Amino acid sequence: MYMTRIYISLLILLCGAGMLQAQEQFAFRVRFTDKNKTTHTLSAPQQYLSQRALDRRNKYNIAVDSSDLPVVATYIDSVLHETQGVLHLRSRWQNSCVILLHDSADILNIQNIAFVKDIKPVGHYAGGLHQRPGTAVEEPVGEKPTDFDANFYGGAWNQIHLCNGEYLHEQGYMGEGKLIAVIDVGFTGANTIAAFDSLFQQNRLMDTWNYILDTSYVFSYGAHGCQVLSCMASYIPQTHVGTAPKAMYALYATDDLNSEQAIEEDNFTAAAERADSLGADLITTSLGYNTFDDPNDSYTYSDLDGHTTIVAKAANAASSKGIMMIASAGNEGNTAWQHILTPGDADSAMTVGSVNSLKQHSSSSGIGPNAAGVLKPNVSAMG
Repeated sequence: MYMTRIYISLLILLCGAGMLQAQEQFAFRVRFTDKNKTTHTLSAPQQYLSQRALDRRNKYNIAVDSSDLPVVATYIDSVLHETQGVLHLRSRWQNSCVILLHDSADILNIQNIAFVKDIKPVGHYAGGLHQRPGTAVEEPVGEKPTDFDANFYGGAWNQIHLCNGEYLHEQGYMGEGKLIAVIDVGFTGANTIAAFDSLFQQNRLMDTWNYILDTSYVFSYGAHGCQVLSCMASYIPQTHVGTAPKAMYALYATDDLNSEQAIEEDNFTAAAERADSLGADLITTSLGYNTFDDPNDSYTYSDLDGHTTIVAKAANAASSKGIMMIASAGNEGNTAWQHILTPGDADSAMTVGSVNSLKQHSSSSGIGPNAAGVLKPNVSAMG
């Protein structure tokens, strides 16, 4: 706690409270000591988890525990009142919230509150991030073709065939009835590209949230998420058919294209929690982290031991709730770093490396193992 206060004080001195611009905002992660004053109970989880989420827990005999309980609302209210801040997100797994302040000095108003465990600056936005909080959630739907060959899959054939996906499709396993959450940058074009028409027409897009812009609109702010989604959800026979074209999807934009700040790990965690509450069967992410704009937030390879980083903890927590967690090995193979990125190091994540159509390792694909010596990546596909 002492070091945290020094860190916060230094940030305030460096930024200069008197030089704040009208829209400038500072982001802080505030962790709480407990959930003692919660109004929710473990015996009534339907108050904060969807029936689909509870069914998934029951399927794998996973009990609801204190990490599932929402953050105590009165704690957050007190923090916002004392700092005059804006709520960006809350995390029940971390028992924390992230708040936005126009004056970074206001964070000192809560440093002696008994239920505040610690405080960490996680972002700075010269032009501001947003002025208000947000929420939302929804539920399910599902068809089948004929000859699963190169002609049927079109441009996706090499990838599908390399993983023997056509044999699963022949057996009817095309993702029907499964809910896949995609955590990425934006999904620009996903709402207009013909390959995703069936996703929208069949009402299989179950939820969206943009944690950067604080809106449900995710169809802007970068196309990387759309590219990832196309590998799974695209469906134009003879042109491009993905691996799970009949699945339901939830799309979450958590990565800020304009900066690399620790708050993005909080965004990721909030998205994973939202996917859990919705009842997702699988979370997939092609995001990866090692260095941030603020060197104090950056990781060394030794930190990527499978359970230390914020996003690795989120990935492991998701897995502990019965969600299959898929993470990319990253694209640092050609750089001085070379290693996998986090959450690709996570103990419970299935980490995916990259190969070409000849099953040869892509030089850009992150190299394992993780810092604890655990085998990573676990599988590979065309990248």
